[in-house]
Amino acid sequence: MTRSGRSDFMGAPLSFLLAWGLPTAVIVATNFLGAVIPLGGIVAIVAGAFVWMGIACLLNARQCGRRHCYFSGPILLVGAVAVVLFGLDILPPGPQALNLISLATIVLVALTFVPEAIWGRYVQRKPPNEAG
Repeated sequence: MTRSGRSDFMGAPLSFLLAWGLPTAVIVATNFLGAVIPLGGIVAIVAGAFVWMGIACLLNARQCGRRHCYFSGPILLVGAVAVVLFGLDILPPGPQALNLISLATIVLVALTFVPEAIWGRYVQRKPPNEAG
């Protein structure tokens, strides 16, 4: 069974905006809200946005077999865990630590498009009766 872009959430503008565009904008906005929102609030917002996007990626991978989403979903969830660990002072604090965690997560997610360029956008799956 071949998966296609018909069920790819990334291909529909509204679902793309809600699943990835809005959370990304919220993460960027937190850089300008540091004086208004306490650090704990910013940590919760950034971690929540990463979880939102990670779950959206995993759902999209399951729905349509988008190769990028198989990698980016777990990366985003690990990024959320790293943000929470920073917020709990388990990861070393620093003036730019949260920004570095966010940047590293986003760069790693961007790199997940490389496998699509090499092996194609969608994972080819066999129907359950052919698996073996």
